Amino acid sequence: MKFSTYLLLSLVSFTSQLSFAQEPIKFEALVDGSSRMVNAIYSIPKQPLKPKSPAVVIMHSTGGDRDGTTQPLAKALNDNGFVTLQIQLFSNPMSAPRFENTNAVYFNALKYLSQREEVDGNKVGIAGYSYGAFASLFAATQWVTQTYGSGLKFAAHAPIYPGSCWMFTQWAKGETTPIRKLPYPTNFAKTWTGAPVKIFAAGKDDYDDRDPNACPEFVSAIAPEFRSSFELLVYPDATHGWNQQSSSFFVRGACKNKGCTNNNVNNPEVSTKNNEDVVRFFLSSLADK
Repeated sequence: MKFSTYLLLSLVSFTSQLSFAQEPIKFEALVDGSSRMVNAIYSIPKQPLKPKSPAVVIMHSTGGDRDGTTQPLAKALNDNGFVTLQIQLFSNPMSAPRFENTNAVYFNALKYLSQREEVDGNKVGIAGYSYGAFASLFAATQWVTQTYGSGLKFAAHAPIYPGSCWMFTQWAKGETTPIRKLPYPTNFAKTWTGAPVKIFAAGKDDYDDRDPNACPEFVSAIAPEFRSSFELLVYPDATHGWNQQSSSFFVRGACKNKGCTNNNVNNPEVSTKNNEDVVRFFLSSLADK
């Protein structure tokens, strides 16, 4: 069966009964400079893509692994033959490490998946929400990959409502930002691995001052020789955290560092559509190759 046909059949319903086996696992990684065991949920589809399945690492948002953001996407990917690894790095925002201090986590997750006999180690992607979207984008840079990848690299990246695209625009230009000065070389975001990246952005993201052009400006700022590997899909009426519970909270660096109340509005329609769009991206970038 062609993957495109498989996709159409699988996307008929994202609410069918559980179609995959879940296994809680642990893997070792550096977090904030210290070695620790990281919890994760490993899922194998009942109908894998043969002979070995592509896989996707999924990283949750700043809300933590209990906010329920990763499970629907994992199920959607499992329904389409992907192995998934949902990282459970922290349970609430108060225990969240700075995202630039967790690079080793997702590369150790990639190493774990590459060692599983049912996984094609050359076809492992990474997706993430907000905090996890930063991880997905950082992992697409050559500097982060060479520094933390130990010879491995992700084959595709799906950052979902990254917010703060205005910061990535500055980093792509080799500039620093007043709110987030990374312990990276100034030009770290000027050179990318060339793996396909598709950004799924909210048109009304308060972190970007509700500027629907914030993420397009980031893509435009990427060096021309790497820009062709980037795609962008903006959901114009969506806010940051569209698949989380609706909430409002002040963020010092929101609204392009002016500081403002961030409004997350739950949007089931966008959430379902995004799951479908992410599955399509990984089918085209991993399964069809």
